[in-house]
Amino acid sequence: MLSWLKKEKVDHSLADARQAKEVIDAFPVNDPWQTLEDASHWLDSINTTEGFGLGKRFELIDALDVATRRAQRKLLDTYLALKVEDKIQERRIWNSVTSFWRLLTAGYLACIAQARDNKNVTGAIKPMLPVMAARGTRALRNQLKWVLMRYSMVRPGMWSEIARCTAFAEVGGFAGTMVEVYSGEQGSVHHELLRAMMFWAASPGGLSPPEQDIAERILIDLTPQFGLTDKQTADSFYCFDLNTPRSPLRVTQAPAPTADTRFFDAVQAHKATQSMLAAITSTGALPSAADFTLGPGASVTAAIRVLNYLQVNWAKEMRARAGDRRQTALSLQMVHGYQNVLTAIAPELGDPDEGLDFSSDPVHETVVAEDVSTGGYGLIVPAAKAGWVKVGVLVGVRAETESLWSVGVVRRVKGDAHQQFRIGVQLIAKAPVLVRLSAAAVADRSAKPSQHALLLGTKPSQNGSLHILARRDIFSGGHLLEGAYGNPVETVMLDAVGAVESGDDFDWLRYKLYEPI
Repeated sequence: MLSWLKKEKVDHSLADARQAKEVIDAFPVNDPWQTLEDASHWLDSINTTEGFGLGKRFELIDALDVATRRAQRKLLDTYLALKVEDKIQERRIWNSVTSFWRLLTAGYLACIAQARDNKNVTGAIKPMLPVMAARGTRALRNQLKWVLMRYSMVRPGMWSEIARCTAFAEVGGFAGTMVEVYSGEQGSVHHELLRAMMFWAASPGGLSPPEQDIAERILIDLTPQFGLTDKQTADSFYCFDLNTPRSPLRVTQAPAPTADTRFFDAVQAHKATQSMLAAITSTGALPSAADFTLGPGASVTAAIRVLNYLQVNWAKEMRARAGDRRQTALSLQMVHGYQNVLTAIAPELGDPDEGLDFSSDPVHETVVAEDVSTGGYGLIVPAAKAGWVKVGVLVGVRAETESLWSVGVVRRVKGDAHQQFRIGVQLIAKAPVLVRLSAAAVADRSAKPSQHALLLGTKPSQNGSLHILARRDIFSGGHLLEGAYGNPVETVMLDAVGAVESGDDFDWLRYKLYEPI
């Protein structure tokens, strides 16, 4: 607690410093969900109580914020590790965390409003003003992050509130002042603004929630390498108007700038992502923890995908589309998840050795494709049926007049104002082939453990690879496999090359035909 505060007579349980300490000390250390629930209760109570002086209000908001930081991180890590089927826990955590960030934001915004109305803020509270504005902006960025992890619509008021924090700091002359935002963390209001802007500019709707977390960690590390000016430069690629409740825009799409327009560039950060990508690709390892960590669930494959994605979205010029998209209104049948895709493609499977449930056919959802290209579809999924929707999910699709299924991966998701999700699906195979894989080193054919998988094409690619979709973590990739497919059956020997991509329930693997010397 801050010792310089005067006692204030406010009708609130936490107005007494000793009682406030007892309440916070009683937060359950080993239950992060309950900790945030308890903190949210007290934040709401403080935010709705009149009479707190600025110092006392900030003291209490600060104490609740700092006391819950471990719980904030723990719940995020738990959320990112959830599978698609963990819907109840996902909803519980998301509702609790988003409520907490909303209430914490309201608390810091109340402090800012109180400071703005009090023109004679002096003494020990004055050095706290940059911290209030930086914390408020960070709480708003966390709101933004949690909304986008569900690919939902960002409420317009969020951008106004970010602008309010920034304008308050700029008028006060401390927007660029480096302060200790939290213990051991140096930053400024402009740093927090850059992080919010660059996260939005990264277009996180094309990343899975764990990949979004990796992207955020990278941009936090690169914060000093982003540019922020009040005048447009040759390098400016994004802008944000402090006086307009609107999301950041690419400069090429924005109206004429005003005195309230702030411009951003990622020239140096873009170069840094190139260097990071080269280092990870050449070493096959993530950055050392001494530099910074990409999170507990990060893999080399995910890091490479995120870095490539950031390079595209942080480039000054957007990359041209690989092919034209044609508007359509095509009805498609769709299944999602590896097990359902495999069952749809090969309904004759019923082998209990697969570890799969084929007791019933997978549920075929009917969705509408609003556009189509050579590489995939743009689909509309109603919110009521979108509990499974996120980037990286495997799907099977087919037109109602077709008999064969195509396989794709969800690559982008965006919620709209009509309670629908617009998702982009990249097709990775048309009419994949069922293949039975077994370890080639086992001599007794009848004793060979085997698993079914999907061969994405029987003809090797230009570099001689065959691509296979298999259930997650079934094949380590470290041994020679025997593959049997087709009618009549053709048998090939497959040598592992590496993983192309991994989802919650599948691995996309690359093999070469084995030719012994």
